[in-house]
Amino acid sequence: MERKIFAIILAGGSGSRMGSELPKQFIEIEGKPILRHTIEAFQSLPLKVEIIVVLPSSQKNFWKKWVLTLEIKYAIISW
Repeated sequence: MERKIFAIILAGGSGSRMGSELPKQFIEIEGKPILRHTIEAFQSLPLKVEIIVVLPSSQKNFWKKWVLTLEIKYAIISW
């Protein structure tokens, strides 16, 4: 049986301590949002890693627009 490896990224920052109206995970560093740097770090591993991103429901629409720039498969689960 193949063992699955998961990375759970808790991306719940608001950006307020950084003085930004944009949530921290979407602030750009070197032309890419912080969250993208994190996702790409896991994608670069020699292992197949299933990535789970946890965001506040208030950021769901922003995520939907932003995730289209990535080459990842995703699902949105909220309650």
